[in-house]
Amino acid sequence: MPPTPRIRLDTPLERGQSTIISALSGGLGILRSTLRPGPIPKASGQANTVLGRRLTGGQNEKNVAELFATVRLAQSEDSELGDIDIANGRIIREDDEEETDYVPSRRYRYSREQKLAAIDYFQSTWKQKPDGSHKRMSNRYASRKLRITRKQLQDWVANKERIMYQKRGSYRHKQNRVSTVQEQWLLSSVWHFLTV
Repeated sequence: MPPTPRIRLDTPLERGQSTIISALSGGLGILRSTLRPGPIPKASGQANTVLGRRLTGGQNEKNVAELFATVRLAQSEDSELGDIDIANGRIIREDDEEETDYVPSRRYRYSREQKLAAIDYFQSTWKQKPDGSHKRMSNRYASRKLRITRKQLQDWVANKERIMYQKRGSYRHKQNRVSTVQEQWLLSSVWHFLTV
């Protein structure tokens, strides 16, 4: 075992983890671990955050909008207007303050992960006001960006916990099915046997 170095007051401690230990001679020593490089941080593309809040028009908004556009393109040849442009990364400018609700041309199915991405986008994205302050993004704005109905987004947010407990990749929450007549008879006979 290598000897433990003595604490010297004239040398500053290195950055990183150091452990103070007691030596056999009764003195104190420092056990300095070597710094491990660790994983290289990935570029998230979310440079436009304020206090951890994502802002509208950022990378997260672009990723979620592209995800929903590709899902619609995969399910239908005649998907929503502009989905091909969104999926290819082209920016489409819309009138954000339009008062009408978005009505999709047909129904689409979204998986658990897509619903959770929409919920996360809606709950963690903020809109910057002209005076520089921030406000929560409205349900109408989020549903227009994702091209889903407001009611659909409201239901997903309200049922977030149920959606989280779904199987990965599933589209619907499995509800308990009503048992058959034979299963009910078997359960009632077992219950009768246990109570007698």
